[in-house]
Amino acid sequence: DTHLEHAAGLPAGLVAHARQLIALNQALRQWLAPQGAWTQQISLANFSAPRATLIVSSAAAATPLRYCQQDILTWLGEQTGERFSQLEINVRALPRPR
Repeated sequence: DTHLEHAAGLPAGLVAHARQLIALNQALRQWLAPQGAWTQQISLANFSAPRATLIVSSAAAATPLRYCQQDILTWLGEQTGERFSQLEINVRALPRPR
């Protein structure tokens, strides 16, 4: 979020979306945490109804995600007030925290 403080030249809507994405990532990990340690390998990459995109760092983490994808779409809709019907799951290394 410290990088967003220096985003004066960016459109306000883009900065707001980035801040919401950061907050949703934190909330998603907390919401999924009771399901196991694999949930820390998940990152919400983007969301724009009706589609959301998650990045996971391993195929092992992607498998349980597929079983709860409808719950995730419902949860995301409750958080944003939008209706989501598609969840894309991409397996690749997550960005390192700064």
